[in-house]
Amino acid sequence: HRFTSRGKAAPRAVASAGEARARHPPPLPGAMVCIDTSPQPAAVAVATLEAARGAWAACGPSGYVLHESAVAAQLPAIASQVPGAADSPRTREMVADFFPPAGGQQVPIFLRMLKARRGRVHFLHFWRAFGEAARLLAALRGEAAQTGAD
Repeated sequence: HRFTSRGKAAPRAVASAGEARARHPPPLPGAMVCIDTSPQPAAVAVATLEAARGAWAACGPSGYVLHESAVAAQLPAIASQVPGAADSPRTREMVADFFPPAGGQQVPIFLRMLKARRGRVHFLHFWRAFGEAARLLAALRGEAAQTGAD
């Protein structure tokens, strides 16, 4: 056992091989085994980050900060950079909801997600909002693939 600074035993972080087998037994003979062929989560995250950086650059930032009005002016360009934005009619509809054209009566969802302070947006908030839009589109695409919709 490892001990904490107060002399108490710390919980084990790694299970023994026998415990791991008990939790995840091998498949039964003749059972179907599904192999996940989707892109690795890390690869998807890197692709989303790169797309977010491209969309951020299109807004003309000053380092890690830009004016909220610059984002509003670039909403169509930002929308086009979201992975999967034009994959299907359903994803295009969702993108139109998140990134509506300028001049609408309501503040676009994407702009609300940015958490602008004093009219300025930080890259980390932009990245979070962009990633959330990409995640929602990916979920919508997965839903469509499972139901055969679109």
